[in-house]
Amino acid sequence: MAPSSKRQLRSVSRLSTNGDESDNYIVNDAHEENLSPLINIPIKRKARSTESYRGVTGNDEESSLLQQWMQHSHSDYHNFTIQEAREIRSALLQWYQANRRKLPWRGDPPPFDGSTSGINGNSGSGSNKNNNKGNIKRGQKATTDSGDTTQKPITSFFNAKPSVVPSSKQIEQNNIDSDDHSSLQKQAIPVTGYGVWVSEIMLQQTRVEAVIPYWIRWMESFPTVHDLADATEEQVNAHWAGLGFYRRARMLHQGAKFVVNELDGNLPTTPEELSKLPGIGPYTAAAIASIAYNVCVPVVDGNVCRVLSRLTGIANHIKNPILKDKLGWKLAAQIVEAGDGSSPGLVNQALMELGATYCAPSGSGIDDRDPLKEYYLSTKLGRAVLTMKQQNNDHVAFSSPEDVSLSKECCQLCDPVGRLAVLQQLQDSITNNTSVEEAAKVGHSIFPTDPPKTDKREEDLAVAVLSIHHDDNRHNRRYLLVKRPSTGLLAGQWEFPNVCVQVQNGKGTDKDKTKASSTKPPTKASRKHALTTFLLDDIFGNYTNEDIVASVSKLSRKVEGEPTEHIFSHVRHLMWLESGQFPTCLGKNDPLEWTSISGNQVRWMNEDDMKQVGITSGVKKVLKVVSQKQNSTTNKRKR
Repeated sequence: MAPSSKRQLRSVSRLSTNGDESDNYIVNDAHEENLSPLINIPIKRKARSTESYRGVTGNDEESSLLQQWMQHSHSDYHNFTIQEAREIRSALLQWYQANRRKLPWRGDPPPFDGSTSGINGNSGSGSNKNNNKGNIKRGQKATTDSGDTTQKPITSFFNAKPSVVPSSKQIEQNNIDSDDHSSLQKQAIPVTGYGVWVSEIMLQQTRVEAVIPYWIRWMESFPTVHDLADATEEQVNAHWAGLGFYRRARMLHQGAKFVVNELDGNLPTTPEELSKLPGIGPYTAAAIASIAYNVCVPVVDGNVCRVLSRLTGIANHIKNPILKDKLGWKLAAQIVEAGDGSSPGLVNQALMELGATYCAPSGSGIDDRDPLKEYYLSTKLGRAVLTMKQQNNDHVAFSSPEDVSLSKECCQLCDPVGRLAVLQQLQDSITNNTSVEEAAKVGHSIFPTDPPKTDKREEDLAVAVLSIHHDDNRHNRRYLLVKRPSTGLLAGQWEFPNVCVQVQNGKGTDKDKTKASSTKPPTKASRKHALTTFLLDDIFGNYTNEDIVASVSKLSRKVEGEPTEHIFSHVRHLMWLESGQFPTCLGKNDPLEWTSISGNQVRWMNEDDMKQVGITSGVKKVLKVVSQKQNSTTNKRKR
């Protein structure tokens, strides 16, 4: 361990309840304000009380453990002892090497596995399926369309049969042909910094099983950073279509160009240099460096934060910057650097894997297959509350907020309100009739705390789904699409022309929310007027076929009775569809592409064109709704 590159370790003795010296804690000498996730994070040691540490057992020790957690006033409380860090690291490596998922970016040969769908269901962070039949009520709780609400047992992850070929439904939804990656199914792809980079960007806010076919197809088309740098924007978008969060693809493309043009095609190997690339933040930089180049640095994501919170009793939510961006990195480093500090990439992946499986939000903390079962402070606190209640006839002495440390020198990692919330939930959920196992589960489930709830903004969009035949060919139907601006939501993606006719912020008091949920939807007349004006004044403002332009206002557009819903991370779109077929046909000399008055590209596209540019899941959803309505109408006419 080189002093210039590793955290300086200082042994600090603590006293147990009998006055003997015991384990040493991992600490640093500098002050806690100097924080960085990619470099050594020093802290200033505060004096620890002489009461029992979190690892002890027994009734008196449990009572002391609980009181110390309640009253701790510095983040040093959450540090691991040197011995703890070593044991946790060893347990993680043994478990990971025996149970890890087989994935293409890990250098594994096919077949691949990795679904954890449903394991995280209790957190609300998992994806919920919504077939979206059109009956969307205003103010109704939003759901996504990318998963299953069914809660699967945690063992389903390890018992699942491996597979590399996406289902027919995935192929249809994502425009991925099952033969696209047939050549890559026969051999493993070596682990490279570029391959890890691509996988980490794809995996951001996307399920592992959904990424597998995309990553394989991407690496077949763009096997090196040079190939990606040479690709066009439309080629990149076509390979990304269906993954969502399209800014990731754009930044990955820009990063590849930077590496080729500025770094002679050589991807940096250190977190500091990797962080200078477009689209690479501390997490991705550390992941690439540790996994691909064996650099001894921690990697902290939401799954790792959950594990750390339960191991050390952090009363905070995993999105809080003090945990996910600052001090969480210090705690993770204690595990990654423990012992000889070897295999940092495996240790980091083990922490993330555990957070996605046995330490998922629905994890119990007492499963014998959980490698860290014996180390969770969360379960110990649950048992401690049960012991105190049983000893005190269901009366617990910490029922008053004054028992919790709320001074100016509060622990930086724990949110004071969150600590009170944890105590309240422990008291409410555990009685003197609760079993020891259930008490442990309750304690485990409370950590980490829930993040503040934020309601999505709601936008009502009037959407024009207009089609026309080309060259009198009734089988060559083309749809009108417009390219979004190069910045903002869905930057550079193609969509049907639309105009926002109503916005609800979804924030405020309960009274405000009730008022918002009862707001009437925009009227059919207002939507039609706004959409027609937008089409004439902007979309067709520069179009040269005057006959088509003149027919826009006269075109009969079928209006759907209910909106089609599409969910993003921060906004909920209610799309009011108006579909119509132009009576005339495009001639050979009519332009298929032009620029709108506002400067956006507009284009008549057929199905092959859409596949080439890579349309979004929102466009696919609209096409599906319109197609179903058209088929239904056709069948009724035949009858």
